Amino acid sequence: MIDLNDIRYPRVQMTDEYALLVTIGEEPFFTYRYSPELPKPYLYPVHGPSGAEVTQDGHPIDPESHRHHHSIWVGHRDVNGVNFWEENDKEAGQIFHMNFSGLEETPGGVRIVAENHWLSTRTGLLLEETRDVVVPPATPNLRVIDMRLTFRGGAREITLGQSPFGFLGCRVAPSMAARNGGRIVNAQGGVNEAGTLGKRAAWMEYEGEARPGDWEIVGVVDEEANPRHPTPWHSRDDGWFGPSFTRDAPYVLRPNEALTLHYLMIFRTKEADETHAQALSKDMNELYAMVTGNTDELDDSNLPSLEEILKQMEGPKE
Repeated sequence: MIDLNDIRYPRVQMTDEYALLVTIGEEPFFTYRYSPELPKPYLYPVHGPSGAEVTQDGHPIDPESHRHHHSIWVGHRDVNGVNFWEENDKEAGQIFHMNFSGLEETPGGVRIVAENHWLSTRTGLLLEETRDVVVPPATPNLRVIDMRLTFRGGAREITLGQSPFGFLGCRVAPSMAARNGGRIVNAQGGVNEAGTLGKRAAWMEYEGEARPGDWEIVGVVDEEANPRHPTPWHSRDDGWFGPSFTRDAPYVLRPNEALTLHYLMIFRTKEADETHAQALSKDMNELYAMVTGNTDELDDSNLPSLEEILKQMEGPKE
């Protein structure tokens, strides 16, 4: 049972011309960065429930060729032959923030709806993307980002080439990396890069010590209605992971069709122990029930109420 006194409400505010800060109570959660000077919008910094930063902007060992590792980001390596993933490619595309079609703060949570254009200097506009981000109320040990990505190619046929890179990436804090004492776990019980790279799973978590004494867990759930669910994953012991939508095959977006991918990101604290992997499936299923099915329309009546969230967070009765 969750104590009402433990509920922390999200707020959103503009901190400068091209940044939105989402807070939980009085504490920072993440900043959404969308400057036109950036190759793509992304979230950084991101703070876990302990207050520690759980992501990094950039690669700790190879900052030049992996400078596209922007904390939590969206991209794809091959959109009609254009690279929207790496940034050291001279012909790489830019994901350009156009405007916010929705920005709401209600008792059910914060909602940010951004309209982005995927642009190439060689071929012009390739994709229109709607990025729908919902942050429900949190607790001292749990924070959630519900992210729904919708892509449209208009009258043009778009081929998303076979690649392990796309659409969502997350680079955790260096101290959380598996090679530094952290751990990767997936829904099938696979552990670390050797047991999870390229494997299909409904979810994956990366856990580790974000700062001395604070063990943080960053999880991503591949929503069941997503095409190709359960997705294969890209995962590295050096500290990053993400769902690989086109790892096994390309995907063709027909003219005037849309592709929607729905991911749930879960940030939580938990003591690391030998029973952790066995407990994950039950935990993730309960957490996933918090916000699914509530973000189809911009109308805030579709946001989960506090009562609904509390009921769902209690999970099934024993």
